[in-house]
Amino acid sequence: MKLWTGKASVVLAYISLLMLGFFDNLRGPYFPSFLKDLELTDIQGSWFFALTSVVAFFTSWWTRSFVARFSSEMCLMAAMLINAVAAAILSLASGFSMFLTGAFLFGVGFGMTSVAQNTAIANNVQGARRAQILSGLHSVYGLASLLSPITVIALAELQKSWSSAFGILSAVQLGLFLYFFVIWSSKSHPRLYTHSDLENLECIDNSSHKMGWIMWFAIAVSIYLFSEISLSSRMVLFLVRHLEMSLEQASFYLTMFFAGLFFSRASLFFLQVHHCVLRFIYGSLALSLICFVFGLYYHPLFLSLCGFTLGPFVPLSLEYLIQVFDHEKERALSVTMAFFSLIVVVLHLMLGWLTENFGIQKALLLGPLGLILSGLMFLVG
Repeated sequence: MKLWTGKASVVLAYISLLMLGFFDNLRGPYFPSFLKDLELTDIQGSWFFALTSVVAFFTSWWTRSFVARFSSEMCLMAAMLINAVAAAILSLASGFSMFLTGAFLFGVGFGMTSVAQNTAIANNVQGARRAQILSGLHSVYGLASLLSPITVIALAELQKSWSSAFGILSAVQLGLFLYFFVIWSSKSHPRLYTHSDLENLECIDNSSHKMGWIMWFAIAVSIYLFSEISLSSRMVLFLVRHLEMSLEQASFYLTMFFAGLFFSRASLFFLQVHHCVLRFIYGSLALSLICFVFGLYYHPLFLSLCGFTLGPFVPLSLEYLIQVFDHEKERALSVTMAFFSLIVVVLHLMLGWLTENFGIQKALLLGPLGLILSGLMFLVG
């Protein structure tokens, strides 16, 4: 029986994030349609994002134990199956309850994937190459983000609704799950941890003095993601409602945003940034702050440009966490993804409330505020 290799784990991580990216980023362009077709208020619609994040928060906490007892690869395959079911439910949704059921299951798959994709890379790639592989991994998310609004435009031309989009996504994920499961079952793969390793792992969890710093950096990264997600999930709503663009025009601006996200992360795959990670992080935050504010008050093209300036932050911040907490990288990544999910819950509820009471333009000022807070936390840390 052939051995399951590290390269195979990297491929699985890349494809898992590609599917997650499609699922995640189809929600933004279709958000106005969700509200209209299901007759939801802004606050009810926000629960679609918030519930997913609440569930992802709790799932992220126990995913590390799942990975330790089984493997990152098993976790990624299980998450892909769960997301396939979630997409199928959403494609059939006719009311608020089914809408939330799909969001709940997506939260489970989201939490599992967000941790396992990074631990798969951290455990199979070492040294300076890891920053490049992580950048490549998250450029795949950028690619999915880029293709999602293009998919929306293409389906609109074919007069297909969000129901068709999620139905197709469900079928693709189910097919990929079956493919990888068959391949995985036909190969041998050693356990990452023995029983004694797991006991030692729990010991480290209970005694580590680094937990405070892990949580500090986890919150700093999560607050940044607060800003990125606010823009990617509400840009179409801002352009349609505040600037009175058509859905097709707004989707084009969102496509350019995700194109920048993809190309900035993909470019890092070819650069050696292992020794200057923090400089890139600070540059990303500063330029993004400028573009975000200009985009809200001067011209929406700056919002699209935010994709290019925001792009490097996520892979490089995760590389920085792995460098700083090398011996506890699984824990640091798990805590970071959990805090990300928790803060995004607050984000979507706040965005929903602020949008209803003050308008979408003022609500999106949470984005620049998040960039400032994240930068200050990295400076202090």
